[in-house]
Amino acid sequence: MRLALIEGELQLAPKKAPGQRGLWLCARRACIDGLSPKTVGRALKGPGRLRPGLLDSLRTLRRGDVEQLLQRCWASGLCDDGKKAAFAALQPAFFLLACDASAPLPLPTSSPRWTLHLDRGQLGQLLGRGPRSIVAVRPGRPARSLVRVLQCLSWLG
Repeated sequence: MRLALIEGELQLAPKKAPGQRGLWLCARRACIDGLSPKTVGRALKGPGRLRPGLLDSLRTLRRGDVEQLLQRCWASGLCDDGKKAAFAALQPAFFLLACDASAPLPLPTSSPRWTLHLDRGQLGQLLGRGPRSIVAVRPGRPARSLVRVLQCLSWLG
């Protein structure tokens, strides 16, 4: 992810603005926690202050990315929703669970599972359906991108 000095504070800056100094940082929590004013100043060639709430901003940004990529997977036909459809899915790459899914489902152990920040109603609404507690996602390019963002989100804690 790209961070830049904006009005004297280090903030998220996905795109470079003319004359703007920035730095690239991996999205692991340890890397973000390891940022110090000295490190930032050296990278930006000037004094910089870490913006309060930077970690929360990163989480919010990544959660939005998850929602967009899940919609792309759904539009690409890579998703099956609901418990019956999820278990009938052919070779799911992974399962997505709503944060308020009622009971742990006996999912195949060969496929990873991610618990989302969305509740059942929000997950269903995102897919244009009623409440859903589980979505099976089959392999594909949008699914690989979604896994990368989910990993990043888990690193952020």
